[in-house]
Amino acid sequence: AFISVTSQGVSKGSAVRALIASQRLKPENVMAVGDTAGDLPMLEVVGHPVVMADAPASLRERFYTVGKVDECGVVEALERALTLKVV
Repeated sequence: AFISVTSQGVSKGSAVRALIASQRLKPENVMAVGDTAGDLPMLEVVGHPVVMADAPASLRERFYTVGKVDECGVVEALERALTLKVV
């Protein structure tokens, strides 16, 4: 089992927003890769949300999907990142 405990109002989305601000990036130029429903707040913040093939169907239906975690799907996501146009 996996349990995530955070303070009220804190999520992966708020963490990514803080990181984006601290690095003076544009959200539309940021990619995030997720594989669980807990990643949804993070995926909604960035301009290039990507999910792994073993993510829940609700995420796969909504976001760009790459291969499974165990099949190095993140490599596919990184290759995609290299081809994205930065604004």
